[in-house]
Amino acid sequence: MAKNVQVRSEAGALYFQINHELASRADPEMLASCVQVLLDCATQNRCLDGRVSLNEACLTNTAKHNDETQCVARCFGCG
Repeated sequence: MAKNVQVRSEAGALYFQINHELASRADPEMLASCVQVLLDCATQNRCLDGRVSLNEACLTNTAKHNDETQCVARCFGCG
């Protein structure tokens, strides 16, 4: 497991815990929105295939979402 990130899988869900100084500056609502956009795109483009496997369309859509919302900077206080 990563030094600052713990992930637990339980009943079809993933639970993340981030222990890092950036976590105190994260905007949880915005972060959830960003992850939702990624999951929606992955589902729409059928690139989950039983696992998280992202294609170029999903990454492009995520980059567009970030351009529109500045979610990386707003979630983590960095750009």
